[in-house]
Amino acid sequence: MKKLILAVALLAAFSCKKEDNPDPVFQTTISKQQAPFGSATADLKLKKVYYNGYIQNEYIYAGDKLSENKRFTPLAQPIHFATGEFRHNGPFLSSYEIQMRASLQTDPANPVVPGFQPTFVTRYAVPETDSVRSLAVKSYPANEVFFTDYFFDKSGFITRRETSKKDGTDQPTVIYYTRNAAHDISRSTVVYPAIGSEQHELVYDNHPNPFFYLGMDHAGLIGTKSLSPHNAVKETITPVDGTKYTIHYIYEYLPNGYPKKVTVTDESIQNSTYTLTFEY
Repeated sequence: MKKLILAVALLAAFSCKKEDNPDPVFQTTISKQQAPFGSATADLKLKKVYYNGYIQNEYIYAGDKLSENKRFTPLAQPIHFATGEFRHNGPFLSSYEIQMRASLQTDPANPVVPGFQPTFVTRYAVPETDSVRSLAVKSYPANEVFFTDYFFDKSGFITRRETSKKDGTDQPTVIYYTRNAAHDISRSTVVYPAIGSEQHELVYDNHPNPFFYLGMDHAGLIGTKSLSPHNAVKETITPVDGTKYTIHYIYEYLPNGYPKKVTVTDESIQNSTYTLTFEY
């Protein structure tokens, strides 16, 4: 009888929720996951990004954590049109709320741009395993919620992403990431339900990517450009229709190895070229 009581007591102890009795190994594992999910910080903070010489992004930090992202129209007279605010629960990101101006149109007689209003909010679920992280994105204008699951390898890098409404009305859009020995995404395959797939093949240099520790690219997205620790120099894209094209990235680097400027040439838009300049 005593053995039975001891067994039940041990089972109850091991059945406690993680939040009641945090597993240090589990906490350490998820803390190593790549941004924006883990707790790692950059050794050099990216402060501003300029698109063709005009400010596009400003990043504000609270200590080592990114707390705010201001976005501007990259024009000679920029308009601050969006602000993203990050909220943390301890070392981990819990939500990201974007407020945008209802319109960028101004009245010449009263040139005041309309104020901000909530547009999107992303809520990060408390991790239940060390291999999947989930988030929900609510669009206020569309009054819709989309759910995304990110799947990680043992080193803490994302290998798959699935997005859907999870209400039985749609099939998930799935992105598969293949990584090289340096953990950079060498191939990204996007599978669209009932449409087909799109493939991206990427080549990198060995310089640090300033977007990697932000967990978002210059467009404010958790995308391929922010998920690799190094900088892509060539990206070959094959869309659903099979028309292949290439994007080239040419960098100017600072003595510390971080990029000062990148010139991007897109073959699909008549060799359209733009530049991004980085301020740290």
